[in-house]
This record gives sequence, structure tokens and C-alpha cells, in this order.
Amino acid sequence: MEEGFFALYYTGVAGTGFGLFILSRGIITGVDVGGGTYDGDYRVDQAAGTLDGELKFNVPPGLPLVTGHPAQANSFTLSIPLKLPVNLGGEKPLTVQTPTGPVNVVVKKLRDLPA
Repeated sequence: MEEGFFALYYTGVAGTGFGLFILSRGIITGVDVGGGTYDGDYRVDQAAGTLDGELKFNVPPGLPLVTGHPAQANSFTLSIPLKLPVNLGGEKPLTVQTPTGPVNVVVKKLRDLPA
């Protein structure tokens, strides 16, 4: 698993979206086209070939989710457990289970982190 800048393309039963995030030294941080933010942590389990962790998706007021969860008057945070292949799917679709329903994601590495 390489650290770097990544694009996240996703779909659910109620729509599509796009985000950008960074993986670096066990930390996840990013932004979503709808105004949400991503924060979290991860570790690589070499034996299992997985990236394990937790993503916190901070949802701003008024943003409906692609899972069909309606927009809320106040911001809230979804905690999403992660157990993904180390290659993050190799640019092929993966299904991520979230507290509000499944989301199909494609992750594409955009560039390495500067040295």
C-alpha cells in the first residue's frame, strides 16, 4: 500500500459523488464535492493483505447522502469501519458498508506524496 493523494468516485441508490483524500503515516484526511470532510486512521495488515481502520465522514447541514439518507438540519459525523484490500481495489469497484447503507467506490491514485 502506497501513501499518496487519491480520488474517490462513489455511487449509491440515490446518486453519485466525488472526493479527494490523502493517506499518510496512518492518517486519512480529505474533502468531498458536497462539502463534507474525511478524517480517520488506518493500518496495513500485511498478513491479511488489508487496509484496516475507521473513516469519519463529517456531513454538513443540507447534504443528502448517496445512500438515500436525507439531508439534515445540523451537521453530523458517520463512522465508517474500513477493511479494504491493500491495493484499494486496483481502480475496480468495491462495496463499502456505511451506517446509512452500502456505497460502491472506485479509488484512483493521483500522485505520490512529496519526499
